[in-house]
Amino acid sequence: MIMPEDKPLNEQPAEQVPQDEVQPSEPLVESAPAMPVNPSSQPQQSAPVMPVQQPIGSAQPMMGAPAMTPVQKPKKKWLLPVIILSIVVLVLSGGGIGAYAWYQSPQKIVDDGLMSMMSAKSGKLDGQATISMDDAKITMTFKSQSNDTAGQQSVTIKIEAPSDSPYSVVDGLETSVDVVLDQQDMTFYLRVNDLQAAYEMYRDAMIETLQSLYTGYGYDIGDAEIAAFRDQIDEMMMPTVKKLDGQWLKLNASDIDQTTSTDVMSCVSDALKKASDDSAVQEIIDTYKANAFVNPGESLGTKNGSVGYVLDFDQNKAAAFRDALKETAIGKDIAACDIPDEDTVESENVAAEATAELWVDQWSHQVRHITVKGSNDDKSVNVTMDLNVELNTDVTVEIPSDAKTFDEIQSDIENLLSATGSI
Repeated sequence: MIMPEDKPLNEQPAEQVPQDEVQPSEPLVESAPAMPVNPSSQPQQSAPVMPVQQPIGSAQPMMGAPAMTPVQKPKKKWLLPVIILSIVVLVLSGGGIGAYAWYQSPQKIVDDGLMSMMSAKSGKLDGQATISMDDAKITMTFKSQSNDTAGQQSVTIKIEAPSDSPYSVVDGLETSVDVVLDQQDMTFYLRVNDLQAAYEMYRDAMIETLQSLYTGYGYDIGDAEIAAFRDQIDEMMMPTVKKLDGQWLKLNASDIDQTTSTDVMSCVSDALKKASDDSAVQEIIDTYKANAFVNPGESLGTKNGSVGYVLDFDQNKAAAFRDALKETAIGKDIAACDIPDEDTVESENVAAEATAELWVDQWSHQVRHITVKGSNDDKSVNVTMDLNVELNTDVTVEIPSDAKTFDEIQSDIENLLSATGSI
């Protein structure tokens, strides 16, 4: 603190604050109490107190004015954070909105949805497929789940047919099939439920057909003859039907090769084992990205937190993707299996009109729902499929422990097929 020098009482202080620096709108502030002058160098009378030099911008106290309590001007500590926050908001409102627009662009939503299905480690599917024809309607309800080691699927099949339909004999038929795949050794487990009920409908349909055939030749088949014929068929087939009804059957690639006298399925099985490897999956994903043939079409809006689009398919890129797959590791392994060529069916004869809808979660971009609709040229066959999808969820698949091997049931299956052909 600077102290004033000893001066005669009638002499002004060494430095006065210019009057134009005094802010009349601010209160007069005395920043510190005045220090007394050394009495040894001054007369004994009281001397006025000399003010301490004030910084520029501070007002001098007026002589004779009462002393005022010091008031400290508040510091604007809130100003810097507000400025920083404002800058952040401005930056995000530019780049953030741009990033949001890119993330929620239709093409990215569709691409991310497809990628989520390709790269998922586990998942569940459930839904329904319907095949409607002029003479019958087939409805399939299914549930499927899988993880990186096994998969399981259950399908219930129901047939409806009008009384004047050639399929009326199986009207009301309902059966279910369960399939489990152990991906560790590519072994299938198959179980047919309600097989006996399905057999009885098939048997009665065969008898009705034969009865109509004999009647056409002028023969009258009575109830007693029909009952005898039914008993004859049951004697040949029912034991095997009951044995297989609800029984798990174990089937691997070598069992299939045994029936075809080839090793194609064993070769394909070995190739598919490699397909579950992360590097193989990534190669397939990269191949699709380079030949992406699925594009968003008409927007279906938002429903239950999912964004929907009608899908457009680029046939040229689809062909390029199919060709590029042959050059991947899995493609080369399968090509080496020497799979027999089969006659292809022109796509326009199978589905002259087909549409697919994809519903993707608005935020995670994981597929939630798939709808497919199609029909043939003359609209005599119409197909619809609705799938609910749940990806990367906990899945537990139990491998059947009481399954019979193919060798154990081979003779039963051969007897059943032989009896069917002899009817």
